[in-house]
Amino acid sequence: MNLSEAEKSDPLWWCNHHKQSVKYLVLRIDQLLNGTKEEKESISNILKATLPDFAESVGVTLNEIKGA
Repeated sequence: MNLSEAEKSDPLWWCNHHKQSVKYLVLRIDQLLNGTKEEKESISNILKATLPDFAESVGVTLNEIKGA
């Protein structure tokens, strides 16, 4: 994977952005795995809504994952 021009022009900002994104996903995955039934359903809906944008931002095509 190559860095985008924006990432090259401001690497510190993008490093912090990507670190915060990973932190968000780790916290949500933990909630999904360890929450109550209601929490798991809520977090599942949140992840379904946000995952496409996360995937796009790192160059992942979700359809490729489903077919693997």
